[in-house]
Amino acid sequence: MNCTAVYDLVTSDCPNVSTKAAVSVAAPSEPECVLRCTLSSDCRLSVYLRDSHTCYNLPESPSTSITTKCASGMIVRRKKTGSSTVLTSLSFASQIVMFYDFRKSFNNLASPYLPTAEPVNILHKNSVDGVRLEDTIGSYVQVKTPGFFRYFFYGQKFNIFFQGKFSSNSVDKCISSFTDNRTGAYDSRIFARSDGVLEAKIYFPNGTVDYASWSSDSVLPRDSVERTITLGVNFEGNRFAGQAYFNGTVLSTSVDGYGSGGMGKPLLDIHDYLLLGRCKKNFTKPFNGWLRCWGFA
Repeated sequence: MNCTAVYDLVTSDCPNVSTKAAVSVAAPSEPECVLRCTLSSDCRLSVYLRDSHTCYNLPESPSTSITTKCASGMIVRRKKTGSSTVLTSLSFASQIVMFYDFRKSFNNLASPYLPTAEPVNILHKNSVDGVRLEDTIGSYVQVKTPGFFRYFFYGQKFNIFFQGKFSSNSVDKCISSFTDNRTGAYDSRIFARSDGVLEAKIYFPNGTVDYASWSSDSVLPRDSVERTITLGVNFEGNRFAGQAYFNGTVLSTSVDGYGSGGMGKPLLDIHDYLLLGRCKKNFTKPFNGWLRCWGFA
């Protein structure tokens, strides 16, 4: 299953975006415009105007007026029939803050002005599986995220998406964590447990509630075979959503916990770094396998 849909570049018969049916949004880059189309089940055409940094996501229907020539500075891409993504199952209608497809690059596809990922001890990368993380040499991907605490204020809504290829054998494996990268006293993390359970814990930098935690039923096959795993987790503002998404199917929540008191607020520096494949708490082992995509919205 792909992180992104597949598109054809359109060089003629471009849509007329001056019609009332065409609704625009501001987008700093053409990749973000394409990503918005990917995340919409109704979008068939991604239209980006470079001069005005304007994005149109259009359905391809008889109501869409067609011109015979693409305007100067217009980039149009048509989503191929049957091309889909599990991201459309998530509530990614909010602002897309970060989206990385490591099969392509370490750039943030949501916006060129937002953080670029930094590989640490990465020895292998390809266009099929992404980057290979090896726990024996301490490889992971790092993103500097100063000020990201504001996305984790108690009451904020967000979504996290992950796709990778790994085995779920006898050890816990870290998928991703936000941390201060210094003491590592606290980290907001997602990891795969050795018993096949997916677990997440989020710390709040403000408010009377210190953290919320979530875990799934046992869904990961417990063997040494590397399989493609796609995971989406939604947070509804003060608790994890009652469902998450695993390989395109809905997961029900089995545990939903809270903790409060004694941490000392505010905790404004515990989300300054995003570590993909590495957790500093809970004795969780580093991720060992292929990392393809990771997103936050």
